[in-house]
Amino acid sequence: MEKRAEGADARYTYHIPCAHCDELHDLEWGGKGEPHGFKWVDGDPETVRHLCPHCGALATQGEYLAAAERGIWVGNDGTTIDQDGVFRDSEARWFMVQDR
Repeated sequence: MEKRAEGADARYTYHIPCAHCDELHDLEWGGKGEPHGFKWVDGDPETVRHLCPHCGALATQGEYLAAAERGIWVGNDGTTIDQDGVFRDSEARWFMVQDR
């Protein structure tokens, strides 16, 4: 599977809008020393929140799940795929996917 992924034209991650600033970002684990990602207090899973890398706001699971409906797929080549399956290039121009 890794070999196929490495041979792909692009790799995509799902980005959701922040419930507070509306900027798109992917849900990353983050980690203790990271300035974004999932954070919690004293290891208590009831306190987990996702820290937005853009505005620093903390979002609850309910907030980011609701925002997920408005998310888009973003490729490492700058292309995007929206909720309707519309592909756009890195300059946000719509384009038709060609059959191979």
